[in-house]
Amino acid sequence: ILRSMTSVLAPVLPHLAEEINAQSLDGATSKSFFAQKWEPLSTEWDDPQAEKDMGSLLMVRNTVLSLLENARGDKNLKSALEAKVTIAIPSDAIGTELIQLLRREGLASENLLKTLFIVSDVRLTDRGDRPAGAPEWSYSGSLKIPDSDAEITIRVEPATLRKCPRCWTFARTDEDELCQRCKDVGHSRDEVGGLDSEEG
Repeated sequence: ILRSMTSVLAPVLPHLAEEINAQSLDGATSKSFFAQKWEPLSTEWDDPQAEKDMGSLLMVRNTVLSLLENARGDKNLKSALEAKVTIAIPSDAIGTELIQLLRREGLASENLLKTLFIVSDVRLTDRGDRPAGAPEWSYSGSLKIPDSDAEITIRVEPATLRKCPRCWTFARTDEDELCQRCKDVGHSRDEVGGLDSEEG
């Protein structure tokens, strides 16, 4: 696994790849990690379903990025983290693969979608649902659902929460100093520190 990961990292982090090679791989006998023969990945890493899922998510991401660029071009935002994304799902498309994928990743605890889109929040709603009050600005687009006549509607609007000073996402309430995710990380570190102190 380490050799495979180092091969992936090497083109963008060559010095790190060389350090890993010297310390953990075959550095004692080889001149450079880049002088070694490229080893193709084992077939055990082949995952056609994961490849298909990521292709579908990247298709949605392209629409989101286009809307973010429109907002940036109109001087409505500087960073994508200043925005949130709402994906409106038509009721007759709930059973399609794309919608099931979006619901699975969007409702997961880590919410892969907001990481993939590089925004502060992603919400999935039924088509037609609109929050009370008009946002300062809004950009919307549609995307046809594969193997269906239905479309999802994607809206990009300003994030409604405050900026977290630690991670810079707009996910902090007025009453909190940090967003919930950063607070959880802080608590985890405190617990680990407490265990280290007890062992010492």
